[in-house]
Amino acid sequence: GQEPTAGGNGLWEIVIGNGTFQDATLYNTEVTNLASGFNTFRWTVFNNGCNSGGDEVTINNKSFTADAGENQVLPQFVTSTNLAATLPSGGTGTWQILSGGGDIANAIDPSTAVTNLLSGVNQFQWTVNYNGCSDYDVVDITAIDFQPNAGIDRIICSDSLLLNAQDMGGTPQYWSVIEGTGTFDDIYDHSTWVRNISEGINRYRWTVTLNGATAYDEVEITRINAYAGEDQNICVNHTTLDGNIPLGSIGSEWALVTGSATILNPTAYNSEVTNINGGNNLFLWTVHAPNCSVSDYLIVNYESISANAGSDQILCGNASSLNGNNPSANSNGLWSVISGNGIFENPSIYNTNISDIDTGSNIFRWTIYTAHCSVSDDVNILNDSITANAGEDQIVTHPYTYLNAVLPANSNGIWNINSGFGIFTDETIPDTYVNNLTEGENIFTWTVNNNNCSDANNVTVTYNYVESVHNVESNFKIFPNPTDGIITIKTVESENCLIQVTDISGKILSENKMIHSKQTNLDLTNFPDGVYLIKIFNNNKISVIKIIKK
Repeated sequence: GQEPTAGGNGLWEIVIGNGTFQDATLYNTEVTNLASGFNTFRWTVFNNGCNSGGDEVTINNKSFTADAGENQVLPQFVTSTNLAATLPSGGTGTWQILSGGGDIANAIDPSTAVTNLLSGVNQFQWTVNYNGCSDYDVVDITAIDFQPNAGIDRIICSDSLLLNAQDMGGTPQYWSVIEGTGTFDDIYDHSTWVRNISEGINRYRWTVTLNGATAYDEVEITRINAYAGEDQNICVNHTTLDGNIPLGSIGSEWALVTGSATILNPTAYNSEVTNINGGNNLFLWTVHAPNCSVSDYLIVNYESISANAGSDQILCGNASSLNGNNPSANSNGLWSVISGNGIFENPSIYNTNISDIDTGSNIFRWTIYTAHCSVSDDVNILNDSITANAGEDQIVTHPYTYLNAVLPANSNGIWNINSGFGIFTDETIPDTYVNNLTEGENIFTWTVNNNNCSDANNVTVTYNYVESVHNVESNFKIFPNPTDGIITIKTVESENCLIQVTDISGKILSENKMIHSKQTNLDLTNFPDGVYLIKIFNNNKISVIKIIKK
């Protein structure tokens, strides 16, 4: 545009089309990013508050962009394809080979066929003339006319292997892990060692690039390994083995190395084993591949222990000694109560003493245990003890009475004379009638028994002869009767007597002695009015006199 005069300035504006000004205030600025076709710009000059009204310029952009199409990588061993350029309407285009090689069927056809491509990258240039302008574009056609060889698939028994790929002199050529694990000594070496190979399938890729074309091959390495399972601690003499069956193996078997046992199916990974010897038994699990074998060991420790609580016992008391078996080395024992009751002196001793055993059946358990196993056995101790009860002692004033013993359930009883005399109506009945008692103490023994135990208890029946009323009045005088307080007792001869005052129920209210005397006084002043009994005990005889207190 026209350069403004001194003191003036100018400004470019877009009217039609597109453009990017480097400096919109510079009269001769550069404009880029023109749109295809017509682009109109206005240049306005400003000076002293006035403007020129602007002047416009139109730029016809006839430029265009040639397009040779997308780059192509052909399938392996394919050496022909069709190109895919574009051609503006009214324009012309021409193909030419920049690098590589091939036969162009029609050099002016944007979609011409090309054949006999060389292996690698083949570059073709598409040049277009249009509206007096020219442009070109380049397309790469990659043909892969070779096949790398990563080597043969293998089944191995170790975690490392020397690979053996074909050396094709590629730029570059290298190894990579596709599946599994592996560490290469040199990824660029076709015969490198690969280590840390995992069990199972491992896939390694050998990639080769020649003349810009890249191809690869993969080798599958299957590593087998034997696993005999976790060591076992068992409490019985049989078990089930648990070896593995690795992918790629062609056979396997169990073998007994040390110890003693019967392997029922040596070729089965989960074979049953019987008749296992006590202690450690060493088994070997071997897995075979076509060219190698691998093994693993398994220890089966049979902790052979047994518990014997001893023979059942029948007791006639509540204490005994237990008789379990003595635990072997590396094992311990413990007594426990299953039913009934008992207190162990030391529950960890096989022959401990036990007390407070309940009457009836009591079951005690003897458990022998190790770090992994335990077995137990029970013993039944029957406390069949029985307790005899002959009843309360009696004092009678006639030569007969009923006894009052107790007969325990499921038992028999019998009366016997210990001292004195008596005749039993039925000596097997606990409350039998006994007569013909002798004066004084008569001791009878009540014996009870069941199938296993017996017990005895004595009862004393004291027969005190009571004089008749006539004899009492002949030997004793008691007056006054009735009385208001003091009574006098006189005897015919000097006597030693025990004198009791009782109420009608027999409750003793006072007791006095008369020694070598013919007379004594009793004071009933503080007794309530009523009827009382005066009992005089003399020479194994009892004299009873009723007296009234007013």
